[in-house]
Amino acid sequence: MPPPVRQYDKLGFPIPPKWEELPGRDTPVIKREFRHKRRILMLMVLAVFVAAAGPFLLDVVKDSVIGWRVQRAQERLQANDPQGAADELTSAINWGGTHPALYRYRASAYEKANNLQASLNDLNYLIALNDSQIPPEEIYVIRAWVQIRLGNVDVACRDADLCVDKQPNNAVYLNQRAYIRALANRNEQELREALEDVERALEISGQGFMNGGQDDPDFPPQFNMQVHQENSAYLDTRGYLKHLLKDHTGALEDLNKAILQTEEEQRTIAFLRGGADYDQALAVMHYHRALAYRALDKQEEAKADFQLAEELGYDPARGVM
Repeated sequence: MPPPVRQYDKLGFPIPPKWEELPGRDTPVIKREFRHKRRILMLMVLAVFVAAAGPFLLDVVKDSVIGWRVQRAQERLQANDPQGAADELTSAINWGGTHPALYRYRASAYEKANNLQASLNDLNYLIALNDSQIPPEEIYVIRAWVQIRLGNVDVACRDADLCVDKQPNNAVYLNQRAYIRALANRNEQELREALEDVERALEISGQGFMNGGQDDPDFPPQFNMQVHQENSAYLDTRGYLKHLLKDHTGALEDLNKAILQTEEEQRTIAFLRGGADYDQALAVMHYHRALAYRALDKQEEAKADFQLAEELGYDPARGVM
């Protein structure tokens, strides 16, 4: 095709050529080559983006999966499936979860599922890890209970001692040491020291007031009360220790109060939250009271409490003791 003839307007300015007059207008190979190069360029840009953002995106996916597994574990525990909860936490760890809290959480789930050796393995791992994100006493407090359930009395007592050594004014740790010493029942001197521990726990926890919603017009009248009360779990510990120290009458006083308060708490929490399971705590309290009744030769009362404890789920093999 001959080159287009340059044309000028009446003022002498050149007139641009028309499309069909341009050289090579009928050569689509140029367009195809351009499109091919454009695709290659886009692919190169995408590859650079993936290389740069890929690790970040993988971390986002990993964290999302770990968070979802932890949430599933919580749901399993609420559904009374501790082994299922432990399995979910194992999946979270396999996905790369490295936070020590995952192992502590799984250790608790394993203990509730009666998988005591697996629980102990996780707790021993955490102690060896010595990570500052979890205070050691928060590990020892669980391991002490696992050890007493495994029959390792001396180790359990030593772990309970370590908790109190770390936080001597922590009522929870004082009560746990007192109760583990009661379960160990090694000698009278230790039982008396345990009694001092639980007295101290009751003192620290304070004598509070349970306000049943006096200012809430929608709160049922039967709960519209103010009750002067002590911690029922600590009262149970003290009552059991008094029984072991042959003060059976004093034991009954504490255990009667503990059972009454726990039943009251159960009814109140059931109204406020739609249900709560206090049966295991009550099972242990009724069992302890049965022992005190039997020691006082009140056989009928003891029999009734033993039976009720069994119905409520008292079972040392499952840790309800």
